Amino acid sequence: MRKLLHDAAALSIALLLSAACCARSDFAMPLPTPPNVALKTLPGVGLVLGNEDGLTFYTYDQDTVAGQSSCSGECAKSWAPVAAGPDAKPFGEWSLVKSETGAAQWAFRGKPLYIAKKFLTPNFDGDLVEIIPPTLEKDWHFATFDLGIEHPDGIRVAEIANSGGIALANEQGMPLYIFEGNPFRDKTACLRGPCVNHWIPVQAPQLARAVGEFSVADRDDGVSQWAYKGHPLFVFDGDTQPGDAAGSAVDRRWKIALLRRYFLPPGVTIRRNHFGGYNLATDSGMTIYQRDRFRSINGGHSLREGSRGTPGAGKLLGTAGCMDECLREWRPLKAPANAKPSGLWNIAIREDGTRQWVYRNFALYTFAGDTKPGDMNGNDLYEMTGRWMGKPDRFIQAELRPFTLDKPFVQFTGAPALFWHAVLP
Repeated sequence: MRKLLHDAAALSIALLLSAACCARSDFAMPLPTPPNVALKTLPGVGLVLGNEDGLTFYTYDQDTVAGQSSCSGECAKSWAPVAAGPDAKPFGEWSLVKSETGAAQWAFRGKPLYIAKKFLTPNFDGDLVEIIPPTLEKDWHFATFDLGIEHPDGIRVAEIANSGGIALANEQGMPLYIFEGNPFRDKTACLRGPCVNHWIPVQAPQLARAVGEFSVADRDDGVSQWAYKGHPLFVFDGDTQPGDAAGSAVDRRWKIALLRRYFLPPGVTIRRNHFGGYNLATDSGMTIYQRDRFRSINGGHSLREGSRGTPGAGKLLGTAGCMDECLREWRPLKAPANAKPSGLWNIAIREDGTRQWVYRNFALYTFAGDTKPGDMNGNDLYEMTGRWMGKPDRFIQAELRPFTLDKPFVQFTGAPALFWHAVLP
């Protein structure tokens, strides 16, 4: 049972923690992945490897020869290798093996990775989507991702996209927080006074013992609280659904207990907006947008979570989704000359030769109509187009699989409208 601490007297307890326990909260390590490779949460499975198109990666038990894929012949008709670019190089837990054709294929922790062609089908919008079966064939498994962290019951590792990484969470998927400093000695830490009930300690059983890097802080009030690497852990009562990260906006010293950080380009951050949701923004607080094709979704596009768009739409629009007159109001989010693709972040080359950041297949922009940090005046701006023809971008090919279409132009189906919306993390 959790116990809420209701008065200042209860909060003046002495903790058996070292003075240096909370000197640094940013202990999250970066999570390096090849371009077009990232993590996704699969219900009932957990964290798995996938790509910018939303497709899941799989492993094959018959891959027993080091440096080589064993999926050939009939197997290769149903399972495609996760291709690596011609300039790809192994690093960290990532290595390269030879696929059936002799091309380079990514392997994670020594296991070659595949996409299940047999699970792919066009949806109503014409995008290629994946239908996950309830059970997989013998010898095939989801390419799961595990940090290998030993943790107590009631605490788990989860993707918290709104905080930009993988973090500690409770059983309900709410992120756990730590305080930058000693929260029990700092009178401004909001653990006393009118806001005391916002920060709820993550209780440990009375007879709990240390588990891995998790320790137990014994308190004068008889409550045992879990701590990670010496940092006492809390839940914020303003987080109402899994993935929330509202506590970080209350006080910058309260940090989500991130374990791994996803790649974010320099100058890009995650910002909480006035809808109560989160979106990508520049370091100066200006909202980042993507142009998308209109599609009917339950409840509309201006909800708390907004719209992420389908990867296929972003790929078809490319940088051609904003040209000529459009560029008077919409400014491409430029990538510096030394920038490299990573994870879900790509780089597109515009017709004038400039480099532009692309996230989840969508080219990114800021809006001239936003005049101060936090403005979202470009969100949900619609334009009826009659017919719109898009063409694929020229993507940088370093460690990136080529993108080709049978036809140079692709016509959208459905409502002839495009709209702008803020980019979700």
